[in-house]
Amino acid sequence: MAILPYKTAASAPFDCHIILGAVQNNISIVYSRLSFLPRKKREELNLFDEDASLPFINLHKFNSSKISAFFCSEQTFTGFEIPHSKIEAGLKPLESYLNLIEYSDYFSKDYFDSEKDFKNTKNFILHENQSNGFTEWKNRRKQILSDDKAISDVTLKYIQKKLTYSKDFPDRYSVSATALKTYYQCSLKWLFNRILNIDNVQIETSLMAEELSGTVYHTILDMFFSQLKEKNEILPKPVITENGLALPSSYIKLLQNCLDKIFAAFPLLESDDKEKNRKNQMSSLTMRFLIAAKSQFLFNLEKFLTHFFSVFSGCRIKNTEAWYQSIRDKYFLNGKSDCILEDKNGNYIIIDFKLGSPPKRKDCIIDDENNLCDFQLPMYITLAEENEKIEIHTALFFSIIKLIPEVIFGTVHDEIKNINYPKKEEDRIIRSSEMYNMVFSEFEDRAKQFADEIISGKFSVFEKDTQECFKCRYNRICRRVYTIKGEKNISLGKS
Repeated sequence: MAILPYKTAASAPFDCHIILGAVQNNISIVYSRLSFLPRKKREELNLFDEDASLPFINLHKFNSSKISAFFCSEQTFTGFEIPHSKIEAGLKPLESYLNLIEYSDYFSKDYFDSEKDFKNTKNFILHENQSNGFTEWKNRRKQILSDDKAISDVTLKYIQKKLTYSKDFPDRYSVSATALKTYYQCSLKWLFNRILNIDNVQIETSLMAEELSGTVYHTILDMFFSQLKEKNEILPKPVITENGLALPSSYIKLLQNCLDKIFAAFPLLESDDKEKNRKNQMSSLTMRFLIAAKSQFLFNLEKFLTHFFSVFSGCRIKNTEAWYQSIRDKYFLNGKSDCILEDKNGNYIIIDFKLGSPPKRKDCIIDDENNLCDFQLPMYITLAEENEKIEIHTALFFSIIKLIPEVIFGTVHDEIKNINYPKKEEDRIIRSSEMYNMVFSEFEDRAKQFADEIISGKFSVFEKDTQECFKCRYNRICRRVYTIKGEKNISLGKS
């Protein structure tokens, strides 16, 4: 059985199409030609909206091997509904089938029917789960102004079990850049996402996870750079062709071989989680999507490496996809640097690859209006310097698709285009400068604060913007904000 959205499933051949909630409002579909134009403009062009409800109903009927079934109820939690008129239903939907003798054995007790008149009930009953849920929510909001723990002892023990996994540093908590970023957005979001691993699954997105595509790119680049590292090769300059800059032919062949090996291993893919030494496995449908886009992967990587060599020609690969750990008092820092280069002057460069847009520059520095929000580069620099015993003078993000180097620390020079990054001199943060020291000082302070709070359970970071809470994918279980009588932006927290 597959559960799919109404329009998505219409053209899919199945043994039987069963449509739930087939009421007028749910399955009415309006098709608008040139929908990007205002309605008035479309009417001037004699383009009017068309009712596409019947074609979709027919698609469900024709793509069902057996007779398709449309179900609906006149009485819903939000009011009265009617079956869609195009279905031409032969049976009138009933409010309840429980009262019919021939169906009574197939249905459990109708709790909605028994509780719908609760206003007139003499002895009002508040269910235990409702009472506990509201009490826990209310108490949690009070923790912000108190010295009590924001979470239970059971949750605290689970956090300890989850984060004290390292055999090298027993009883010390793991601190990563991703965990820091999520925690300082909201500690509850960190708890739901990083500890409890609660995922709001959507059918459309689960077919092809975005992060999986990024992992494929990273895995190919890791194999490519690893082979260059083994040969201790100096990165060459791109070659000039009639169509512009391009990779040397030998590197195109190497890239093609790496891509072929990674794709040949599908549905298995090397995991980022070196600690657990696991493999990521994709669904057969996801694998087909990726294989269909194989030529696009090669095209994007060729363009990316051409720009990459343009900026970093003359460098050698020091390390690629390297995991590091560094011990602190009650915790340890851990993370993986995508690539470390050594330039011709013996200086070291850290690069973090991003599939799309790199983090905003303002999130990576400190100014009068913003604190440090993105901890990746300070984390990777700290780990590399402490483990490799080197000094990192330059650190940047590099977008694979957008071909953008976002240099945060130090500078790089594109010899082909004769461009310095960052382009603005005031944006250049040199090692040991005042801004550099401020960033790393705050990084260490925030890492220590994070460790202290997750060890004690005294969370201090909560989202203050109600609008952000409404948009958060965990708002239904967090319940920081309640909606009362149709009104919005009503917070009952922070008493």
